[in-house]
Amino acid sequence: MTVNDDETGLDRHFSWDIDPRFVSVRLVRDIEKPSSEDVARLLAEPSNIELWTELLPPDAFEFDGMTMIPAVDVTPHEVISRLKNDLIEKDSMASPEKIERPEHSIRNLLRCLELSLGLIAFDRRANVEAIEGARAVGKSLLLCDDPPPPARTEPTPTMR
Repeated sequence: MTVNDDETGLDRHFSWDIDPRFVSVRLVRDIEKPSSEDVARLLAEPSNIELWTELLPPDAFEFDGMTMIPAVDVTPHEVISRLKNDLIEKDSMASPEKIERPEHSIRNLLRCLELSLGLIAFDRRANVEAIEGARAVGKSLLLCDDPPPPARTEPTPTMR
């Protein structure tokens, strides 16, 4: 589950860890026992609600007890996974528009809304120190004409 953090404006990703240990299930009316093929279909399609309710009608069961469903913050894992997927796409860094997704991922990973990602494209065969043939892809501090905005400084807390 992805939610937007109101304080930072960044995404946070959560997984739900359902713990049904304190729930008992009781059959309240007779139903036909699912065949092994039906069980295989149910396991193959865990989010197919129509199939599940057809083979296991909810009104045939009574649930008693309590279920705990803690939400576990998996933001770093999810962001790194999405970032890897973005970067392996062909021409993933070829235009400023394509840089927005990895930039958003890195902002979420580092929890820094103001972060900007800048890249320079240059010929691999050229000397790395000679970047005169390079071009900026998106933002670039090395190739831009305008100086970067001054860094925001936060007051440093003092220890007493």
